[in-house]
Amino acid sequence: MAKKKSQFDEVMSKIDWTHIIEVITPVIQPIVIFGAWLGLSKIDSRADAVSKLIAIAEPIPTLDLNVPKPVVLASLYHSIEDAMKMIEALVSVIGEIPDTLRDLINEIKDEIPTKDDILPEELSAYLQALKDCEQNAKDFYAKTPVPYNLFVAIPWIQSCMLQKGRSVSIDWIKEHL
Repeated sequence: MAKKKSQFDEVMSKIDWTHIIEVITPVIQPIVIFGAWLGLSKIDSRADAVSKLIAIAEPIPTLDLNVPKPVVLASLYHSIEDAMKMIEALVSVIGEIPDTLRDLINEIKDEIPTKDDILPEELSAYLQALKDCEQNAKDFYAKTPVPYNLFVAIPWIQSCMLQKGRSVSIDWIKEHL
């Protein structure tokens, strides 16, 4: 005797998932590219250097690197201080720009937090999140046949930090390796 399909199963069996994927992919793709590039530029020094190059070069009107927009946005997000220095240099070379635009650039520059602006409670929250992620990795690898070492654990810790809206710095990785 065949089992009767529920109404939900019938509806789900009639859905053409390829059409849904075709619609969702162009929406999600830039977000995935942005996140992947930002994460990579935070953990790899070569990607960090390329990210800074993109952030510095993109404000120059005559320079087109032909880089995808999500990568440019992630690079600017990652290296905003360097990009602002380039914009300031560009403004000083151009010279004849309206004072309102110059004031706007200065306002934007003042709003960007620097490493010195990190409050002690933010730093302690970051260090606590990092400690929690390290312990999480140790607990996970204790249950697997793979022995815990930092080369294996860094992707796990980075993933955990990204889920918390943070990232492991390259300085931390160098210090522990």
